[in-house]
Amino acid sequence: MARTADRRYDDVLVSGPSGWGAASTADVMRAVVAELAERSTHDPLTRLPGRAATWYALRHRCALVRGGATRVVLVLLDVRGMARLNADHGQDTGDAVLGELAARIGAALPAGCEAGRVEGDGFAVLATLPAMDDIQAAASADALRQHLLAQVAAPSGGLEGGLDGVAWPALHSAAAWSVAGAADTDQLVAQAERRLLRERRAAMLV
Repeated sequence: MARTADRRYDDVLVSGPSGWGAASTADVMRAVVAELAERSTHDPLTRLPGRAATWYALRHRCALVRGGATRVVLVLLDVRGMARLNADHGQDTGDAVLGELAARIGAALPAGCEAGRVEGDGFAVLATLPAMDDIQAAASADALRQHLLAQVAAPSGGLEGGLDGVAWPALHSAAAWSVAGAADTDQLVAQAERRLLRERRAAMLV
């Protein structure tokens, strides 16, 4: 916009993977708008959708299954002892762990599932199940939870500068699933959070 009016919409010189090149002003503006949209909905550290975007996606899933036989599953995961990890190893290590966890969760998602960062040390995974009875739904939801935990049980070794194995945290986890044909977002989140709270309390007693 600092250009004179007669040159304002000329091509722009930009740096890309193969070196410098020309890009139209329209392409540059589209790229800027796309980046701003990404930043407004995604967590900058983990690159996962943030809390608002994740709960919006959950509401959308719940709306789609109302009145049908399919079900929505919500799995909550949070890091055990995140404050201690930061205190013992530093904030940069804590951020590296969260980034690694997010990448591992994202890579482990079965087809049709999505993940988001919903708290400082908490993640959510959303899934939709086909028509099944209550016992099958409970088993499927727990199988998804166990699958995710197995994928993040240990660091991959890809963290910059390495990571002392002692610093790699365990995760609390809980799964909740809707009743057939009546998915309610608030009830689903509340149910999952109650179960997660029970697991946290049980872990404190061990």
